[in-house]
Amino acid sequence: MKLHKYTVNLSASTGKKRTSRSAKTSHTPVRFFKGAENNITLSIADDKNKDISMSSYDILGTLIDPSSTVIFSKACKAVSEDFTKYEFSLQADKLLGVEAGFYKLSFSYADDINQLPLYVDNALNNTVSVEVVKDNYTWFEESTVIESFNVIDNVNDISETPSYKGDQHYEDTNGLHTFAFYATGFTGKVWAYGTLDADPNDDAHWFPLKLDTIEDYNTMTNKTGIEPFNVTCNLAFIKFKVDTDSGTIDKILYRR
Repeated sequence: MKLHKYTVNLSASTGKKRTSRSAKTSHTPVRFFKGAENNITLSIADDKNKDISMSSYDILGTLIDPSSTVIFSKACKAVSEDFTKYEFSLQADKLLGVEAGFYKLSFSYADDINQLPLYVDNALNNTVSVEVVKDNYTWFEESTVIESFNVIDNVNDISETPSYKGDQHYEDTNGLHTFAFYATGFTGKVWAYGTLDADPNDDAHWFPLKLDTIEDYNTMTNKTGIEPFNVTCNLAFIKFKVDTDSGTIDKILYRR
C-alpha cells in the first residue's frame, strides 16, 4: 500500500485543496482475518510520487469503526534502511474482540508537536476500507456483487436494487450484514432495506436499516472510494436504494 506525505495548500478564497499528485483512488478493501497474523507493507512517497524518508517521524496505524470511533492504534515498524517502507502488523489475538465487518484504517505521522495524516489518494483521503473476516475459511465465501439497479424515479434519479436473501435462509445465527457502496464522484443518499416476509414482492413490508446516527439513510458528498456499513439484524431479504445528485454508485458488495 502506498501512502503520501503531501504539502497541501489551501486557497483562502475557495478553500479548495490543491496537490500535484495524480494517483488513482483504490477500490479494493484490505482483508484482516481474525485469529491470524495480519501484515501490510507501506511505502511512503511525496506529492511527486517519489519515495521519502520518514526517519524523523513515528508512523501510526488506527482502526476506526463506521461510527468514527477509534478501536485501537498501533505503531508501524520501519522495514527499510532508508525509512521509506514500513510494516503495519497485527498479532493473531489483536482482532479477537473485533466484530466481523467493514471498518476504516488510517495512517498518520507524529512530529514533536502534531499528529498529521498520511493520504491514500489524490483526493486527500486518509482512510482505506478494511473488511475484518471472522476466520481464514471465510476467504472462500463469495460476497454478492450487486451491479443491477432499477430506476424507480426518473425525475429525481432514484434507483433500487433487486432483493437478495438474508441470514434467515442460511445457518447463520449472528445476524451480521456487511455491505459497501463503491462510489465515483457520488453526491446523494443511499438506503438499505430489510424484510421478514418470505415472498418479497411489492406488497412486502420493507423497513429501513439505520445507516446514520440520526437518519436512516447515509449522505455522501463527492465521494470516490468505498463507504462500508455493518448492520446486525435478522432478515429474510435485503435490498438497497440510491438517490443520485451527481456521480455514480458503481456497485454494492454484500456479505451476510
